[in-house]
Amino acid sequence: MGATLALTAVLVVLTLSLYQRCDQYAPTAVHFTVANFFAAAYIVADTTVIIAMTLARDDVVQTAYRAAIAVLPLALAAYFFVYRCMRQDGWPSRRLLVACYSLGLGGAILPWVDSPYLIVASEQLTITRANIFLDYGAGAGPFFAACLAVFAVVSYRILRHAPARKSTGISLVTGFGFAVFILCGIHDALRELGLSLLPLDTLALAGVLFQTFACAVMVWHYSLTLGEQRSHHAQLRSVTDRANRDALSGLYNRCYFEEYMSRAGAQARGGLLFVDLDHFKTINDDYGHITGDRLIKTVAGCMCEATRERDVVCRWGGDEFVVLLELGAESEHTHPAIERLVRALDQTRLDGLDGLKLSASMGYAEFENGQWREALDRADAALYEAKRGGRCRVQIAC
Repeated sequence: MGATLALTAVLVVLTLSLYQRCDQYAPTAVHFTVANFFAAAYIVADTTVIIAMTLARDDVVQTAYRAAIAVLPLALAAYFFVYRCMRQDGWPSRRLLVACYSLGLGGAILPWVDSPYLIVASEQLTITRANIFLDYGAGAGPFFAACLAVFAVVSYRILRHAPARKSTGISLVTGFGFAVFILCGIHDALRELGLSLLPLDTLALAGVLFQTFACAVMVWHYSLTLGEQRSHHAQLRSVTDRANRDALSGLYNRCYFEEYMSRAGAQARGGLLFVDLDHFKTINDDYGHITGDRLIKTVAGCMCEATRERDVVCRWGGDEFVVLLELGAESEHTHPAIERLVRALDQTRLDGLDGLKLSASMGYAEFENGQWREALDRADAALYEAKRGGRCRVQIAC
């Protein structure tokens, strides 16, 4: 009984996780867990009957026996919805839910009413050498036969739809678990009808075994789902990263930079450094566009190494770059970052082109209260002032 309750708790946790993740199998998992809950109630009641028999507590036997019979139609209702959810890959209609569970609830009430025409005729007990039975009424036979028929039909249909779409191993485990549960269910139903094959109840033991397989399947599915989600998120990150980055330099592109600055909001503050490589067109004309591309890549790597991790480096277009420098407590804290970048560019060389001298003109402007566009215009104007002043210099905007 302890194992049954523990396995039920595990199923509940796994089902809630699938439900929160909006997993496509969440509807099936929810009704499967509900069916397991009723199965656990049956196992607890059946175990209570055995204990009460040992203690000669006939009143407890009566109550537990009736409870075990009462959960059968409710479990079958949940079992039916497992099949429905497997077949249609979604939640069943509310009308069908209300109708089926109302029917199951009606069947669950019948064992508590004593009548020679219903399931239980009286409070007398029939005790045999191997087991104990209630004093069944005329309705007991049709009741157990109907439960057996519904159980067999739904089980057959579930097994037809059970081949898992994810793994052959899951399909085999699911099929074996259902097969054991079906055979034990048929055995105990026939036993209640007076056709005993084995001198003991097997459904409770089969329920524990089936719950074990169910937990294994749920864990297996959950691990596969997490793996698929990780793969999907990795692919999504890869696609997003490609869309946000410049293909040649590997830096963020202009579109991403503008979106990033817009998301920063009205509280954003910082410094914008506008960088333009000097005489880049001449380098392309003299050395070729392949060399120009190598130069762009080299400069991009140099800028990433010279800036801080919290700074954002962007290729604005062509041979132009924009760097967002985060301001410290004082504005002067950004100036060392600019100086590092100037030194790094001055020391940059291309393999095989020792005679190529690289320099850049830069314009710098600071902003507060999210006014980055205005600061970018000022940095751009400062950049062109640096070019007019002889290039290879940094101009601070007013």
